[in-house]
Amino acid sequence: MPSGSHGGSPGSHSSGGASFGGGSHSSGGRSSFGPRRGPNGGMTFFFFGRTYTGASGALAGALTFCLAFAAVISIAFGFLISSFNSQIKTVKTDYAYYQAMINRAKADPALTKTANVTDAFLGTGGKWYITYKYEAIEGYTYSVYTMTEATSKVGKTTQIAINKATVDSTTDSITMDFDGRSYKNDGDYIAANQNKKITMGVCLSLYGIILIIVIGAVVRFINNRNAKKIEEAAKKEKERKEEEAKAPHHCPYCRTKLKDDQTKCPNCGASVKK
Repeated sequence: MPSGSHGGSPGSHSSGGASFGGGSHSSGGRSSFGPRRGPNGGMTFFFFGRTYTGASGALAGALTFCLAFAAVISIAFGFLISSFNSQIKTVKTDYAYYQAMINRAKADPALTKTANVTDAFLGTGGKWYITYKYEAIEGYTYSVYTMTEATSKVGKTTQIAINKATVDSTTDSITMDFDGRSYKNDGDYIAANQNKKITMGVCLSLYGIILIIVIGAVVRFINNRNAKKIEEAAKKEKERKEEEAKAPHHCPYCRTKLKDDQTKCPNCGASVKK
């Protein structure tokens, strides 16, 4: 808000002159889910009142949970990232506005004034502001300075660019030494960009956890299905042997029916193992 002509308070980009930082941008029973061991030893998955049982059911429950969780993450983190993008966009818009003001002042000496630097204070992103005064203009800069730069200016004069030749309480202004400074040095830009990166990192980490859960559920489903096939095959083999043991005793050569204790066929005389 170099001059406050936008009528805002310090730190509001879109409502207080050329403030690039320091504050907010105005534009800008049973658990609900999880796996459980079923009464028969099988896997059961609970998800908000619905029960998924068996290997297929547990897989379906896990996938349903992961999809719902991913949707919540997408909405919540999408909103946060959108908010940070909006802050960054505001910084860029303000930068273009005040850089244009400086360019006009460089072409027209009547739009350049000498102001007294009155104070320096810390803003967001570890960057500092300076405040200045010229007649009816009381403003502050973007938060682009280091502490040494800002404090060294206090008590001295600085050149400012104004947006109109007639100075009053609505005149907008910006320090001329902002000329050529990148908006990427602004504290609000730094803070918003860092928060955006952190948010994206957390979001990707949560997506990674979801992927691990999905892979684990699929692997468990495949293992359970294979174990079930082996169990069924073993059961059938056991039943087959039990049926063979119950079957009548016959001579393997002439198929004469024998008594259980006979080891020699009475028909063909062949030795027979029981």
